Amino acid sequence: MFRFLQIVFIQPRWNSRCSSLSTTVKWLLGEVVPPSGGAWGGIAIDDAFLLFLENVFGTRVMKELKLTELEDYTELIHEFEVKKRSIKTDTTNDVVITMPVGFIDIIKKHCGGIDTAIKKSPYSDSISISGQRLRVNPQKFRDLFKSTINSLLKHLEQLFRHPKVSDIQYIIMVGGFQNVNLYKKK
Repeated sequence: MFRFLQIVFIQPRWNSRCSSLSTTVKWLLGEVVPPSGGAWGGIAIDDAFLLFLENVFGTRVMKELKLTELEDYTELIHEFEVKKRSIKTDTTNDVVITMPVGFIDIIKKHCGGIDTAIKKSPYSDSISISGQRLRVNPQKFRDLFKSTINSLLKHLEQLFRHPKVSDIQYIIMVGGFQNVNLYKKK
């Protein structure tokens, strides 16, 4: 009998659901084990990125950006969304994120400048600025995914130990993460 595990990433990106499905004699799908889920959605990666920025530029800067420059905040998140879909395990070039002008102004106001903030941050060896472009070391950028990917892999390992799904041959990914190369590789 042909069986597969379907991983459904439910939008709006908060949680992921794993459903284990099997085909019946009449080629209908039937549930093998109850669906399970966790905080493996894209929002977990976004949170890691925002925490990264907070560690570089400070909590005040990030709060002010969100409260007073919502359009710039949204632009920054959109820019990150594009970059997170394009990063690969073998990427060697820095990931370049364009910093909105309002964000740069807030950083200057609270930190004295982007260079100053970067030098004081724990990531001074893996990020730099060139004009409006924040350059992030590709491994540091991949690290933003690590916790979420590891949690998902741990859950899948537990699921594969279940006797009814231990012989599954296929994993089908749907939803937003089907476009994230780092998930596909793992």
